[in-house]
Amino acid sequence: MKSACKILFSFAVPRKDYMNLDYLSSPKECVTGVKKGEKNTFIAIFGLHALPGNPINIYASISSVGKEPPLDSAKPGDAISQTLRATPLPDGMGVFLMAVEVKDVVFEDDGLYEINVRIFPSDEIPSKKNEIDSIRSFFFVLTAKG
Repeated sequence: MKSACKILFSFAVPRKDYMNLDYLSSPKECVTGVKKGEKNTFIAIFGLHALPGNPINIYASISSVGKEPPLDSAKPGDAISQTLRATPLPDGMGVFLMAVEVKDVVFEDDGLYEINVRIFPSDEIPSKKNEIDSIRSFFFVLTAKG
């Protein structure tokens, strides 16, 4: 399974009331207007090369650089994913544009933040030992005064 599943890229977008595919599929390298110290909801967007119909567990987090929460802090059902787009490949594999909601994201300061996306077998509790693949990406945040 390790070779049959690979994360291709990741980025985060702020959750809005109306989000079309163009909004969700456009990387946001600089996020502005979020209030300092306020809880926000973001959408972790990532590309996945995988075997269609093969379930996986997904873990996504957004944090200050180097401050990723421990894997065991995620509760079952936290990462409910949605497939935004799927492209079948001739070899039976597929490329998928995926979205996972990340709640309670707090930005204390302007600066660099990271998004971490990790995938695990669906029938196992997530741990570093059984991780199939992971990716870490960065974006900049300019906060607004509360």
